[in-house]
Amino acid sequence: QSVMKKFIIPFVLCSISVFAIETEDKGYKAYNEGNYEVAKQMFTNAINENPNNAELYYNRALSEFKLGKIEEGNIDLRKAKMLVQTE
Repeated sequence: QSVMKKFIIPFVLCSISVFAIETEDKGYKAYNEGNYEVAKQMFTNAINENPNNAELYYNRALSEFKLGKIEEGNIDLRKAKMLVQTE
């Protein structure tokens, strides 16, 4: 059973990381195409997988600003700043 854990845990962690990266990439693509609502959702999904990534909050804030959601964007910018300061 111990041997099984050594193989399963890294696989699960790697799968989560790959999902977050793919989702983040979709967010960048959507943003660059002007699909800000999709971009916001993709960055939100990536944040759910990697909540300590300041860059994700920053990018979601940019999407929110494009959508006119200024307060939400400001909240995400503050979160990104806080995460950068704790690195």
